[in-house]
Amino acid sequence: MKALISRLKRYYKLVFLCHGRSEYEAAYELDPTIPRLWPKNVQEYFKYFNHFKVKAALCNRIHASVALAGLGIPSIAVGADTRLLTVHALGLPCIYVKEANVSLLEDTLNNLINHHRHEKERLLALRSDVWNRYIQVVSETIF
Repeated sequence: MKALISRLKRYYKLVFLCHGRSEYEAAYELDPTIPRLWPKNVQEYFKYFNHFKVKAALCNRIHASVALAGLGIPSIAVGADTRLLTVHALGLPCIYVKEANVSLLEDTLNNLINHHRHEKERLLALRSDVWNRYIQVVSETIF
């Protein structure tokens, strides 16, 4: 991660979005010059996403990739189990942790950023489609 961060921070403004105290402390150890955020509620998450104009993310938590996709923010999910298939179903890159390396992560992230506008539109259309299908299924079940 240190090598990847060193490469990426030459081109991008990086921010650590932490899930808990241990991630918050680990982020400092990775690079103390990068801002660390630890939102305590949903409003803080949205505030940070808007303030930093997030274009893409690298996630070690599957639910973070799913939530970001719902906001139109593409991400790479790195994990070690079949939950990665959830992110794959969204058409986003997912990488098994033992296959992750600096070049692969950097290239994949650059690709997401270079196609940010298209990915945002695709993800928001997918969100709308899924919501409409959900409403239809629930309506058919209730009525």
